[in-house]
Amino acid sequence: MNLALPSVRAPRRSVRIGASLALLASGACTHPVSNATPGDVATTRDDRAKPSAAEAEEGDLPPGRVTIDDPGIFSIPLESGVLPIVRCELDGAASRFALLDTGAEGSLISPSQAGRMRCERRKMEPLVVSSPSAAAEMDTYLRVPQVLLGLMKIRDPSLPVAALPLDLDCLLGSGVLTQTTMLMEAKSRRVTFGSVSRIEEAVRKKHPGDTLTDVRLTPAQRLFTLVVETGSGPMKLLLDTGAMRTMVNPLAMKVRNVDPTYTHEGYFEDFASARTGELEFFRIRDVKLGEWTFDVDAVGQSGPLFDELQLDGILGFDVLGRIPWVFDPAATRIVVVSPPGGDAGHLSIGSDDPEADLRRMCADTYEPFTLAALGTISIAHEPSYLDIAGPLLADPRSRVGEMAAYAIMKTLGEKWRDDEMHHAAIQWWRQRDPSEK
Repeated sequence: MNLALPSVRAPRRSVRIGASLALLASGACTHPVSNATPGDVATTRDDRAKPSAAEAEEGDLPPGRVTIDDPGIFSIPLESGVLPIVRCELDGAASRFALLDTGAEGSLISPSQAGRMRCERRKMEPLVVSSPSAAAEMDTYLRVPQVLLGLMKIRDPSLPVAALPLDLDCLLGSGVLTQTTMLMEAKSRRVTFGSVSRIEEAVRKKHPGDTLTDVRLTPAQRLFTLVVETGSGPMKLLLDTGAMRTMVNPLAMKVRNVDPTYTHEGYFEDFASARTGELEFFRIRDVKLGEWTFDVDAVGQSGPLFDELQLDGILGFDVLGRIPWVFDPAATRIVVVSPPGGDAGHLSIGSDDPEADLRRMCADTYEPFTLAALGTISIAHEPSYLDIAGPLLADPRSRVGEMAAYAIMKTLGEKWRDDEMHHAAIQWWRQRDPSEK
């Protein structure tokens, strides 16, 4: 995402942001957003002057200054296996949920969380947002005194107010993440932050004897891209931990003579637009990342983000969440950790089996993914999905049970009034609200 600093005469700023969420019959897909300048993690003492409110209103919104308390490294759990979601504290409000998004230029805060904050909402020059599908505008931000993430303090970040999916309270983008070094270990549900030397030491201890492969990053309009070798030739991809699923530009696939492998009916949403319809999937074979090799089913998507940055696609968390790796923005690289002796193997990511992704989302520990999967089931009207929704009627979490009952009743409808599962859904609702008939 590119942010053009406004002059006095410029009425609006423009920015590229990929943030999107696709919910489909095959599961959930996608979300990007990006920009920042690499930098080292700050020490616990920060004597540099903070930007004034006037600077925020007349220029680039300051991302906040990152410091990490002694011992200069810390690890926190990931709340989800689908996206890197962590707990944070927003100006004293603990247990808020934040998305770690290397594909996001800056950080964002949701309207609902902004409404709970004591901070004053401030107007800013309209920020024109180019998403994968269209464009939108933001004109309000909050200056938050402090965001806490484990031992990390983010001081005085200015957070534009924007709709975020999946009940997220905020998004921490590259403006924050490039001020430190990050070790992502999603399979063990951990993320570690610290200085380069501390992270390198942690990798040696956690992965002794493993192969470490540097993959060069290229700043492109203040985004980070990388060139990945695939069976269809090299591809320029945006590094994006905020993308649920890898995406490709159909035009780039056409040049490579790669046709869609399959399609699914689904729902796609980003900051600028939403649509329901047929989504195309392209199977990209032999994607090389370090010693790992993947076959990836990527969602076909075109729009401003791809065109302006001349991207072949976006490398999402479906891949980045399967392997341990280090994000080292100061050295414009990622370091991929692979098993020793070339034993990384060949992994397949995605499939044309819709139920597999829906089951994975329903089993995720972050509840909004379960709700999103059930919403997809209710949209799809596919009775074969109901064996996923049925067991969730017994879930003591009321929102999950309510959404499962809704999905079952919506799918079966009047035609299946005597169906056992439909009856169970009605009974659940009557227990919740005895006035229901």
